[in-house]
Amino acid sequence: MFYLRKKSVGTTLALGWFLIGLSPFSNLLPSDTLMAERYIYGALGGFALGFGLLMTAGLRRRFHLTAAAILVLILISYSALTVGRCLAWNKPLLLWSQAAAREPNSFLANLNAGYHGLVAGRLADAERWSRRAAELEPKRAEPWLTLGEIKIRRGLPEEGVKFFQQAAAIDPGFCPAHSALAQGLVLVHDPAQAALAASRALSCDPNDPQANYVAGYLLFLAKRCESAGRHLQIVVQTEPQPEQYDAAIQIINKCKEQ
Repeated sequence: MFYLRKKSVGTTLALGWFLIGLSPFSNLLPSDTLMAERYIYGALGGFALGFGLLMTAGLRRRFHLTAAAILVLILISYSALTVGRCLAWNKPLLLWSQAAAREPNSFLANLNAGYHGLVAGRLADAERWSRRAAELEPKRAEPWLTLGEIKIRRGLPEEGVKFFQQAAAIDPGFCPAHSALAQGLVLVHDPAQAALAASRALSCDPNDPQANYVAGYLLFLAKRCESAGRHLQIVVQTEPQPEQYDAAIQIINKCKEQ
């Protein structure tokens, strides 16, 4: 850099701009920041300046055909990479599974890959990614929540409840853990504990559709339709439509028949 500063102020500025702009996201210091296209926007000014200086030097020396060919090749390469990245950004599971493969020690990549694997029904992959996330950050509640949901999907509610309890114990203020625990406790036929979990979930998020559904369902079983209706109305008014919508409508209609 010192040598370049003496020889070419422009080149020094371009190189320094690029390196300084990229340094916060280069993982020179340990962090869980994944490298992504948006992180190089600030550094691209230095790259453009340096490339412009290179092209200018080439043209001055009558290497204009070589300079033009280099420019075309770079533009083609970047265009192809950009198209590929755009396709991945439109497919969350593809995006995060690739990120987890390239950055296996990234909590964020494994956490998101696990969640989107669950949504896509790839339960084995989702469990592998979520377990890796839990290994990397055992004091974060999110991967334990995903692992519990995976067990529920597999028809193992008792195991799912254990993961939900783990998530709630790690972070008592994490509302989704209490909501999921309430639903899991209903599945294992423990209405008393389910009611307590639903109450904790609603205390931090009164509009949680899952917790409101559990509360409404338990009140319906207790033949308290008026109180149940208040919770179930929140479920059916939630946008976008939650997965408990149809079940909530059925209970509301049953209450009307009574």
